[in-house]
Amino acid sequence: MEVNLPREQEAQLHDLASQTGRGTDDLIQEAVARMLSHNQWFQQQVQVALTRLQGTSSSKKTKWTRA
Repeated sequence: MEVNLPREQEAQLHDLASQTGRGTDDLIQEAVARMLSHNQWFQQQVQVALTRLQGTSSSKKTKWTRA
């Protein structure tokens, strides 16, 4: 897979690689792993929230009237 980055990001990536003594591929792989992990966590949190909302909305039905 090839990833095309804007020039500024590519320069920043090379600077970070130089500063840390790591390869650019390693840095990108770590960043993607973090992003995917965060996305999985976020989806789980959304599902938890939706489950909680479904549980509370069915027990507290309110009839709305026009003001």
